[in-house]
Amino acid sequence: MKLYWKIFLLTTSMTMMLFALFGSSMMYLSFSNSFDYEIEQGYSSQKTWHLLFTTMHSSSLDVLLNPDSIAEMDRNISAYFAEDEFSLMTEENGELVSGGGYLSEYEELRKRMENGERDAAYMVREVSGHHLLFYLSKMQLSGEYYYVGSCRNVDKLYLDRDRLYQEYLILIIVLTAVGSIIVFIVSKLFTKDIEKLRKMARRFAGGDYSARSQIYTEDEIGSLSRDINRMADQLEKNIIELQDSLRRQEEFTAAFSHELKTPMTAIVGYSEMMRSMKLTEEEIIDYSMYICRQGKRLEKLSHQMLDLMGLTPEELQFEHLLMPMILKEAVQGASFSLNEAGIVCRVQAQAGYVAGSRELLVMLFGNLLDNARKASEKGKKIFVKGGIQGTEYVVTVFDEGRGIPAKDIGRVTEAFYMVDKSRARKQGGSGLGLTLCKRIVDAHHGRMSIRSRESVGTAVHVSLPVVGKEEQPNENNL
Repeated sequence: MKLYWKIFLLTTSMTMMLFALFGSSMMYLSFSNSFDYEIEQGYSSQKTWHLLFTTMHSSSLDVLLNPDSIAEMDRNISAYFAEDEFSLMTEENGELVSGGGYLSEYEELRKRMENGERDAAYMVREVSGHHLLFYLSKMQLSGEYYYVGSCRNVDKLYLDRDRLYQEYLILIIVLTAVGSIIVFIVSKLFTKDIEKLRKMARRFAGGDYSARSQIYTEDEIGSLSRDINRMADQLEKNIIELQDSLRRQEEFTAAFSHELKTPMTAIVGYSEMMRSMKLTEEEIIDYSMYICRQGKRLEKLSHQMLDLMGLTPEELQFEHLLMPMILKEAVQGASFSLNEAGIVCRVQAQAGYVAGSRELLVMLFGNLLDNARKASEKGKKIFVKGGIQGTEYVVTVFDEGRGIPAKDIGRVTEAFYMVDKSRARKQGGSGLGLTLCKRIVDAHHGRMSIRSRESVGTAVHVSLPVVGKEEQPNENNL
């Protein structure tokens, strides 16, 4: 059952119940007050009758000698009471002295008076289709006791009550019908925004990750709408990241398979030629050298893969390292290949300490220098500059090489991604260097960014948290 139907049914049923309880209570109170008024009127009539009868009796001596005069006196006094019919009965045997009857009702009232030891009693009986209110009281005349009964018709009281019930029933039906229409419209309007949220959630679940709620109210539904939009933003971001991660894994698997396939094919092919063909000594040496180069390529690839897989920050042992010394060691390690390529390296480093692993940081800057060498032509220069900027030690490796196309800058740190695959393989590259650099920087809680312009050069910025600064001249030229 939809929410607006629940609101409609619950509100309508509660409204009808409240109307019924309220109306019934009010009509019961009204009837009870009217009934009490009739009782008071009856008792008042009884007292008035008693007073008139006693007065007339005390002024007439004939009553003492002639009981028929009592009946005559009763008839004369009762003529003055339009709404009540009086009867006079003896106490001894309940014989009717004067009046119109109803002895059975008066007999029941007399028993009630005797059992309750009361001087007066009343009750309501339905006689011949009429509601009659009976009263009975006791009085003493000339040493004898008499019962005085009175009866009054209260049909109007019950007819008014029944009429009010009918009119109120019609009123409840009309109000319920009108109220139901209003409640239905209000419940539909109230749940309209919820229905919009449901449709938006269904679109999102169906793959439309751009679906967002357009509800901007300041109530609870508006707050829920904003929370759902924030949740959708985060889910969309996570989904995009998962999809990107899946794509990277697929590309990594394909690239890794290709990197293994090329040298393995060459090794197997040349080995088969050496095994099955008669070769000259010079050919054997050439083929062996080629197999050796491909084997070293596989060895380098396996070492890089092991470095990547085994690089877990939790297992690293950090120490305070002086950055100029780290950069000096990295430059010394790359000096042979730089000199062989005819490339000059200039280093300028400010003293400062970072927490890290010596071997990994030397490997990091050694890889950056090697990438700069591969991108540069003979006679070009590589600049390495390090210095403290706020709470970080920033190292910039800048070359005057070919540069990186703008469309490739965001992907150069992906495993096996190479801008120029043929040139990279000729230079012994595997596409894992910058990936390993990024992992090392992340393990040291640092940041790495790359800026490049084609035919101008590339600048790689590495920022590492500073833990100290040595008291010595601010800059060292290595």
